[in-house]
Amino acid sequence: MKKNIIIAVLATIAIGAIVSTYIPSCTTKCPGGSDSDSTVQAGKLPVNLTVFIDLSDRIVKTRDGLRQDEKDLAILYSIANHVASKAQGKIKHAKDRMKVIFYPAPMDSSINKLAQELEVDFGSYSRKDMQNKLQRAHDLAADFNKGLQVIYNNAIKQQNFTGSDIWGFFSSKVNDFCVKNGYRNVLVILTDGYIYDENHMIQQERQANFISKGTLAQGITLMPTGQKVEDLEVLVLEVNADPIGDYAKINSTISQWFDGMGIKTHKIAETDLPANTKVLIDNFLGK
Repeated sequence: MKKNIIIAVLATIAIGAIVSTYIPSCTTKCPGGSDSDSTVQAGKLPVNLTVFIDLSDRIVKTRDGLRQDEKDLAILYSIANHVASKAQGKIKHAKDRMKVIFYPAPMDSSINKLAQELEVDFGSYSRKDMQNKLQRAHDLAADFNKGLQVIYNNAIKQQNFTGSDIWGFFSSKVNDFCVKNGYRNVLVILTDGYIYDENHMIQQERQANFISKGTLAQGITLMPTGQKVEDLEVLVLEVNADPIGDYAKINSTISQWFDGMGIKTHKIAETDLPANTKVLIDNFLGK
């Protein structure tokens, strides 16, 4: 009798092991690749990360003992290093993407060319190209630092600070540039919070497509863009209010504007020491 019970238990265990082998895990298919090598755990979508840099006169201003271009470069290194570390930890299955953009595009073609060279798509590598994929991840932060140093130096040398058309970008480009199906879409914006492009400024009664000390003082809000941007998380860094009391007004103005577009996850952060901003970036992007 006992012998029969033992045999039955062993048989049950064996059948369970066989069945579990054929039960598919709870996964979500990733973009690109075959079904066999393009799955990730549910809820762990690859990241499509876009960094929008405001190359206005903000980059030559100083706060906390550092000029803004120095702060930006340290922050951008932290972002690239975060992406690289994540990719190296799972290089075979890494699908994350990262790029740097400016809007409007700088007149200097060398800046645009450098930005294009910095773009990375870990999902574009084949199984046979794992060594180059690993090398790209290993070099990513250093490459970004080197390329962006040249971009900032060129912008400062030219002194052509017309502003960045952040309102126009959200009005017509954000979905095409920053949103990709099958990814967790994240946009990081480096700006002082005073949104303007001197070649594209509109004000109608109590609304405008820019933020200035004057609009903040008068309680003028940002004009709606007419766009819905629901599949995007936005992190705004380095808001440098002058006077400092403008920070709360900038935060409120931009937050309401994002809410109106349907952007549910967003954070607007004041300028800080790069080490503190790194913690904020890591918390926002997660593991």
